[in-house]
Amino acid sequence: MFPLSSVVSAGQELTRAWTLAERLSLQNTLSHVLPGHRASACLRHRLGGSGVSVSTTPEGRTRLGGLMVCAAHHVCPVCHHKKMAHDRARVEQLVGEHYERGGFTVDCVLTIPHGRGDALVDTLDLLERAWTALRGKALWRRLADDLGIVGLIRRFEVTLSENGWHPHFHVSLLCNWAAANEVKGHSRQAVLDDVHALVAGAWAEAGRKIVLAVSLHAQAAVALVSAADGLKAVGYNTKNLGYSNKRGSLTPFDLLRIVDQSKNQAAVRAAKRLFREYADAVKGKHALTFAGVARPAKAAVAVAAVEPKKREEEDRLGIIASAGWSAIVKAGLREAIAQVKTRGELEGVVLLAALSVGNRNIPSGWLVLAEAKSVIAVKGSQAAESAGA
Repeated sequence: MFPLSSVVSAGQELTRAWTLAERLSLQNTLSHVLPGHRASACLRHRLGGSGVSVSTTPEGRTRLGGLMVCAAHHVCPVCHHKKMAHDRARVEQLVGEHYERGGFTVDCVLTIPHGRGDALVDTLDLLERAWTALRGKALWRRLADDLGIVGLIRRFEVTLSENGWHPHFHVSLLCNWAAANEVKGHSRQAVLDDVHALVAGAWAEAGRKIVLAVSLHAQAAVALVSAADGLKAVGYNTKNLGYSNKRGSLTPFDLLRIVDQSKNQAAVRAAKRLFREYADAVKGKHALTFAGVARPAKAAVAVAAVEPKKREEEDRLGIIASAGWSAIVKAGLREAIAQVKTRGELEGVVLLAALSVGNRNIPSGWLVLAEAKSVIAVKGSQAAESAGA
């Protein structure tokens, strides 16, 4: 059994930033924990023979272009951040349109019992089976009629505590007041009581169908009915697991931080093994799923999100050639490049890379500095996108 106490204890001492520099640093750690995983090459290997472009955005972020991205959003800190930004835009539009039509949401956390020694893959299997039972024809039809459910957005999340792995679903049920047969409360508290009893009762029944005792008190359900509450629903389904300060609870990326920061070698060894277990268990899992009216709406939002004509003004600082980029990676200076804001700062970091491999100056061809701002098309393709903070 893993020494969970030492891992969780080490987690309380972590420094969290979630800047592009920290995400690159965590990706460096990932390359040591999972050396054979495609995520170990993310923002490290160039695309073909291209150079690496360095730009700054009007918001002051540094953007790197011409580098491979892995799209392994469950395990890669860089791609996780990019996907969360994309997911938030989609969910924000879906929920906003639902509220404009006069709907409301019931946001719920659905969990199952688990213990310290339970393998994550086994707990995930039970969670998926319970969800399948909930979505069974008769049970789901009854819950949908009671709450007026017309669609849903489901977010899959995994955290870790001294009680072991805690996989769970954050679900926003998109509901219609006119069709909600059993939400009869005349006050906000009465509505909350109604929806909690309905959701928790249905989830407990789903558990019984797979011979699993689900605690009614462990579930949460909250009716969100105002426009301001709609914004809470967006945050509910787009939590960024890269940054969390909930005491006693660690995200998967906190395990990488422990490997990177902790002096407790037992905790470091355990964190490595736990992260590998997590990476294996979540392979192929969808972080965000849609059903009902959210499914066609999600497709329309996705099409709008990848429009290739969107443009934004960026200040291109320069382009680093192949040899220069290789020296930067070897010298561990990717994080420094991710923080440059001027041509002088870029030139300074490239000079450090040159010095690290025995050169007295920047070799000819390693760096071409741009002279003026340029307007750069932001492509929808992930491979063509740059990485921003």
